[in-house]
Amino acid sequence: MGSRQQTDQIRPKDDELPSMERTVRIVLQMTVCDLLQDYDSAVRPSGKTPMNDQKGPVVVTVSLNIRSISAVSEKNMEFVAQFQLRQEWYDDRLRYMDYNNGILSAASRNFEFITVARDQRLWIPDTFFQNEKNGHYHMLDQENKFIKIRSDGLIVYDRRLTLHLSCPMILLTYPMDVQRCFIDFASCHVMIRAVEEIVSSIHIFTPFCDENNTRNEVYISVSDAYTTNDIKYEWRNIDPIVLDSKANGALPNFDITKISNSTCHSITATGEYACLRVELRLTRVFSFFLLQLYIPSSMLVGVAWVSYWIDWKSTAARVPLAIVTLLTMITTSHVVIIAAINSNLPPVSYAKSIDIWVGACVVFIFFSLIEYAVVNYLGIMDEHREMRKAACNRSRLSNVIDSDIYMQRAGQAMTSPASLANFSPVEKKRLLRRKRKKSFELREEEEGGMGMQLMNVFANNNGSSPPLGVQSEWTFENTTDLMYVGQRKRVELVRWCSVLSSRGRAERIDIIARIIFPVAFIMFNIAYWSVYLDEKAKREAGIFEDS
Repeated sequence: MGSRQQTDQIRPKDDELPSMERTVRIVLQMTVCDLLQDYDSAVRPSGKTPMNDQKGPVVVTVSLNIRSISAVSEKNMEFVAQFQLRQEWYDDRLRYMDYNNGILSAASRNFEFITVARDQRLWIPDTFFQNEKNGHYHMLDQENKFIKIRSDGLIVYDRRLTLHLSCPMILLTYPMDVQRCFIDFASCHVMIRAVEEIVSSIHIFTPFCDENNTRNEVYISVSDAYTTNDIKYEWRNIDPIVLDSKANGALPNFDITKISNSTCHSITATGEYACLRVELRLTRVFSFFLLQLYIPSSMLVGVAWVSYWIDWKSTAARVPLAIVTLLTMITTSHVVIIAAINSNLPPVSYAKSIDIWVGACVVFIFFSLIEYAVVNYLGIMDEHREMRKAACNRSRLSNVIDSDIYMQRAGQAMTSPASLANFSPVEKKRLLRRKRKKSFELREEEEGGMGMQLMNVFANNNGSSPPLGVQSEWTFENTTDLMYVGQRKRVELVRWCSVLSSRGRAERIDIIARIIFPVAFIMFNIAYWSVYLDEKAKREAGIFEDS
């Protein structure tokens, strides 16, 4: 009960609250004014901290809250990032816990943070972004920044930025690429010194006069960035980088698969310079290219394969199909790739994966047109050969008929010795040779016919073996039961080859192309996807080759 009464006594009344707020504001303003009375914003802090009372470099602790990553441009090789940059460091000149020289004592200043007004200047690390192309502060509806001073001298500086940052891209596996983009920032310092003599530095001469009209000279000396002896950048231990949950939604063609922080310190002849780096791993969304390019081009290659199944004599069907397919593929590649894709890509000196795919599809379709030209030429040549063979056979047949008529007349002459006297001795010898040759051919035909009849008799004998010296004819039906599976396949191959050999050259080429064309396209797909998907997996895993 007593503690409750004591709490009620400490709690301010409603009529006293405005006056207390005014008092706190006055105390805050007076404290800041007292702290900044002899403060020089051009001089860096001494590096003293509540944990270390020795002088040294200023340790700047950095953290980023990335709100969005958008407008990734492959053509300009840049991206747009919006984030809040938070920097913290100690300035021993701004401690006010043990400050006793002010109007109010330190006991009255029991607040932990003081907010610094916009017109009050403090020393701020001159952080710059090494790969920045353009950028701006956010000023609506007021400047999006704040500076706070903690009682132990800790300065908290937070500002919202939008930057256009360069991102060198490797488009070798485009559109299955994984890009690494960086946000690098370090310190850049420009120091101005007023001296009265010429110094060995880059300077600008500006004459002015003092109260006594004494002419003096001012030199502006531009020095390098702060080295690690002056400023050290470090990442915050807890949540150094925070990615907003809606940051991925601002990228229509990329996914942020990984974000990490590291350092990028550099050592030169003038010293070591601190640098911090944010690495963004961007994986391209592949679904657009799969639906708009890869599937339609594969279908066009399939249509080109259909032309092999059309008879080669149907010129009106095969030629328009091949030409239309080729023109469609070329038009698709120009419209989709050149207009929609290559217009947003830089003119690189190497072939991208999308170029290889489109080129291979055009080659396959063009091969179908060339194959038909070869087939048509060979088919016409075969037809001409058959026509010449038929004409030759007709001439031979007419010669045989004339010879038979001549032999009939000669036979009639041989039967009558009186008509044989009309022939010359040479013609008589010719007639005798032809007669002996014809009788010999008739005798061979009769013997061959008797042999075939004898073999058929033995073959039709159920289970009986032919006599010694005579071999029976084995048929395909009788031998299949005695063969193994490998032998059956071999017999099928022989049968297929025999069927193929019975066709003309044009038909043979078509039959072979029906098999080789899809097999070659499937093998190309296996090689293409295995190479580029493996490269994509390596890059997603963080294995980046130096280029």
